[in-house]
Amino acid sequence: MPRNAPASLGDNVYLDVVAHLLKENGFPAGSQELTADALDGIRVVPGRAKPPPPIGDFSYVEVVGCLTAGPQNTWMLTRASAPVAAIATDPAPSTQAATAKLGTQTFHLLDAMAYAPDDHKGHKMYVRGLLIKLPGDERMTISAFEMVSPTCGE
Repeated sequence: MPRNAPASLGDNVYLDVVAHLLKENGFPAGSQELTADALDGIRVVPGRAKPPPPIGDFSYVEVVGCLTAGPQNTWMLTRASAPVAAIATDPAPSTQAATAKLGTQTFHLLDAMAYAPDDHKGHKMYVRGLLIKLPGDERMTISAFEMVSPTCGE
């Protein structure tokens, strides 16, 4: 950084950037000025950052539910759990999502055909993707699609 001139800024500028990122993500200020010598001793501890924003339209989320064929060659996730914020870089379902109980929500899955849904009809599935809220219809794009259980029982 910057893109066209890597490592061209002074240490104090890079330290200011790190301090700003920490502050914006809810980490409390330290008792002294951030220095390059102090960086090795800083540990980012999970759970200390501010909570994720509320789930809304175009949130990146994960849910579990029952894969069901919908009308006109569409696929639905029925009896789905409430969506929880997902992290795009996580390779696997979060513990919260993988252990979630089935719920009462229904999501219309977009582009499900790319994931061979016929093989998973009636299975409890994990889906991660972008939530799209329309009047009377909630849809999800699919960026991760995994079977949690071969049955849709609790």
